[in-house]
Amino acid sequence: MSAVPGHQGFVFEPITWQPEVLARLNDRHLVAWGDEISVRTRFAASFQQYLSSMPDTQVCVIHGRAIQTLDDLCDQLERLIPVDKLSRSVDGPWGISSLLRQRSSVPGRRSERMRVFVWHDADLLVRRDRGLFQDIAEVMAGVSAEMEYADDGAVLVQRCVYVGSSSIEREARRVDSRLNSWGNSVSGEIPFWELVSGQATPRTTLCSIDRLLADSGY
Repeated sequence: MSAVPGHQGFVFEPITWQPEVLARLNDRHLVAWGDEISVRTRFAASFQQYLSSMPDTQVCVIHGRAIQTLDDLCDQLERLIPVDKLSRSVDGPWGISSLLRQRSSVPGRRSERMRVFVWHDADLLVRRDRGLFQDIAEVMAGVSAEMEYADDGAVLVQRCVYVGSSSIEREARRVDSRLNSWGNSVSGEIPFWELVSGQATPRTTLCSIDRLLADSGY
């Protein structure tokens, strides 16, 4: 169990569904949706806490309500992963793709083996700027797959948990979503991310938060 500060001593959040959700991240990113914002927030906060207790794991929290532009997202990312420079672009030598390839290390400690982004209110960017969301989802999936495909003996498993309302579920079920398919390439050529990652498509799984918590007795 994990302790959560309460008004009187500590409230213990039972560990029930968290291992199941972590297991889904073995080879896929996760889209988790729910009707009530309070339920979504509790799900995300509880999972973040559980991940933080795991050895060699970095948890990066993205606050979707503060993201309207690429610049807003970059402002958050550069505060999560130290880099010399982060340009306001998705690709390129100093773009988000470069940041996602960075490995954090602390002298005297083992290198991290897993990095999980927990993106609260990810559905808001889908509604504000679906094209930007598509670009970010694709580079997140592409770099993550590339890092595992080019195994150099120190694999960093990188995953994103997209948390939001039913609109993020609808996005995840669209055939043309970058959660399910790589961007268009020149006709007849293999898409760039398939070429560098060895994956024919991004790998994403869906999770109903309401159903998950109900099945766990919440």
